Amino acid sequence: MVVKNGAVSAIGSALYMLPMVLVYRIFSPADPIVALALLPIEGFACGLQAAGQIRGDGDMQKLALVVFALGFVVLGYLVARSGLLPAPVGYVMIAGAITWCAAMIPGLPTPIGLALQFLGFASEAAFVIWMLVAG
Repeated sequence: MVVKNGAVSAIGSALYMLPMVLVYRIFSPADPIVALALLPIEGFACGLQAAGQIRGDGDMQKLALVVFALGFVVLGYLVARSGLLPAPVGYVMIAGAITWCAAMIPGLPTPIGLALQFLGFASEAAFVIWMLVAG
C-alpha cells in the first residue's frame, strides 16, 4: 500500500490536537474560557492545514498559518496570565504570531517575508525552549 505524502501530513495535522489538549489543561487555570476557546481555533487550523495538504493547495495552507497564529495569540495571552512562565514570553509569543500573519501578505518581498517568518519561528522556539528547560 502506498500512502501519499499529503495523507501522512494530514494525519500529522490531526495528531497535533493531542498536545493542544495538554496545553489546555496546563493553562486553563489562567483563564478557563479563553483556554477552552483555543481548542476550536487550533482544530479549525488543523482542518484547514490537512485539507490544504491533501489537495496540494498552498493558499489554503497559508490560511491555516494565519489561523494557527490567532491560536498562538490566545496561547501567548494565557502564558502571560498564567504565572507559569515569565509574562514577557507570552508577549513575545503574541508579537511572533502577528509577524506570522504579516508574513502571509500577498506580494510581500521575499527577504521581508523570510525575516518575518524567522521572528515568528523564534517566538515559538522561545516558548518551547522555556517549557523544556524550566517547565
